[in-house]
Amino acid sequence: MLAKQKNAAPSNPLQISSPPRLDQNRHMILLFIHTVFLEGGFIMARDYEIKHAFMNAMRRDPRQGVIVTTQEFVHQLELLNWHFSLREANQWIKTNTVTFRDASTQEGEAKTYRQFNPNGGI
Repeated sequence: MLAKQKNAAPSNPLQISSPPRLDQNRHMILLFIHTVFLEGGFIMARDYEIKHAFMNAMRRDPRQGVIVTTQEFVHQLELLNWHFSLREANQWIKTNTVTFRDASTQEGEAKTYRQFNPNGGI
């Protein structure tokens, strides 16, 4: 009779005695797949939705014309699964609009932007 070896492989070839070690990238990919496909996933926001959120945040003020507040813009973004800080929203407005200027009456990140006529009209 042969004596059993202490460090012998398991009798079932499909049985794993210890879990395999995954590198960080592979672990993140598996976590992503688990999140998206097994737990219902999440909705990826799209870039064009930012412009739609900005347009939905526009309000007509009888004294100032068309205005957008940073708070309303951030609120509209959150409805579309975008999460901007007030600073990020202000930066987006400054870089992506040409007819809106800061018309805030107080300091801070909570700003009010007013649309102006770039053609020099009334």
